Amino acid sequence: MQSLNTIINQRLWRRNGVQIATAVALLCLLLAVVSIIWQVVDHQRVVRANYAAQNIAAPARSNSVNYRVNDILSANLFGNPAPVQVVRQAPTTTLNLKLQGILSASDSAMARAIIQTGNKASELYSVGETIKGAGASVKEIRASEVILNRNGAIESLPLIKKSESGNRPIISFTNGPVPSARGGTAEQALAARKARALQARQNRPVTARAKRSPNGAPRQIKRPNFSGIDRALKKMGEL
Repeated sequence: MQSLNTIINQRLWRRNGVQIATAVALLCLLLAVVSIIWQVVDHQRVVRANYAAQNIAAPARSNSVNYRVNDILSANLFGNPAPVQVVRQAPTTTLNLKLQGILSASDSAMARAIIQTGNKASELYSVGETIKGAGASVKEIRASEVILNRNGAIESLPLIKKSESGNRPIISFTNGPVPSARGGTAEQALAARKARALQARQNRPVTARAKRSPNGAPRQIKRPNFSGIDRALKKMGEL
């Protein structure tokens, strides 16, 4: 009986062995594909579950921000600004005075001004001195003007401006002591004479000078002698 079954199975295998093997292989392949697809789907589900977007509320922000401006200003971060000295322009005086020159110094007490009253001789004045015959005193000596105190009113005596052919004002700058116009030692008297000599030198008229060429003095061109040619032309005219 067993031999008969064995013979039958062998015959069936011989006839349909290839089809059976192919069907078994296809079934195994199908199971493998289904298993892979299932694993991929399960992996995607796990990933989506782990990385799902969460609703996180944003922190509340205040619309009004309070800055303590007064504290910042009172801190004085950049230091105190340096005071700005305002120089006021005083009106020009109407007195019959002429500022001939200025002997300026770093120390205002040593500065002097050469002032002429009317047609009188010029004299040196320092800060605080009263100008003779003017009823005003010297309040301040600046680089180009003298500030006068005329009965409490502040006025300006500007330095005279002359053309090139006229008198020129004297402006001198020094850091040493300046002599007084009245009294003093021999050195002070000598310095006063030097100041007057300098003023007289500046008052001399300036003569116009011919401009020199930058290439030097012009050369003298010698005129050629045409006497022989002139005689020949005369003879030709006679002919």
